[in-house]
Amino acid sequence: MFGCWADCNKDLQPCMPELRLASLADAGSRKTISDNPKSINIMLHELNKAGIEHVLNDRIYGHIGCHSNGLTYVVPICYAYESERIFGRTSEGLKLKILRENPTVCFQVEHVESMLKWQSVICWGEFKELTSREKQLQAIKVLQDRVLASVEINLEQSSYWPFDLSENKEHGVLFCIELKLMTGRYFFVEDPIK
Repeated sequence: MFGCWADCNKDLQPCMPELRLASLADAGSRKTISDNPKSINIMLHELNKAGIEHVLNDRIYGHIGCHSNGLTYVVPICYAYESERIFGRTSEGLKLKILRENPTVCFQVEHVESMLKWQSVICWGEFKELTSREKQLQAIKVLQDRVLASVEINLEQSSYWPFDLSENKEHGVLFCIELKLMTGRYFFVEDPIK
């Protein structure tokens, strides 16, 4: 599952502007572990849109951040990304109560191989509960296609499979987040000069 780094780095690095980890004294400069010419360079980069979409497409777990009446709530979800929309299913509870009161949300996803090699995407958008059968079926198809490709056993026949076509209200509420703004970063430590 963590094979995305090599593909993303190889395919997208040429189109990502390089940003150096800024020290407090000199924003924008390369930070090194020591003054030795063989020292390790720490690199922080911005992901471009293609890099952001790659991370969103490659992951199936993210975090929704929502806020209402003075309470901020962040919760993990299983999701699928398609066409600048995050699709998911949830059950009645605090998250859904807050999202209905204030549909403006933040969504975050990361791919972490180590503290020295990671990618993170943060998006802002609007929560929309999918009530029409047509939109629900579209969401289920997106979720099934994406999540089934990521699981190693056949969960589709299991009672634990959350993305069936049932209209039973106990199976949760389907929703999408229409993304308005996306940003992303990636970080890696460059190998020392040999």
